[in-house]
Amino acid sequence: MTRGAISKLTKKLMKKGFIESYQKPDNKKRNLF
Repeated sequence: MTRGAISKLTKKLMKKGFIESYQKPDNKKRNLF
């Protein structure tokens, strides 16, 4: 899968409340789900 496809999929899942996104304080680049 491409990065763009994963981004779209995660945004849809976040809107529906299936997943949450967070970042570690020491690494602002990486999003964890």
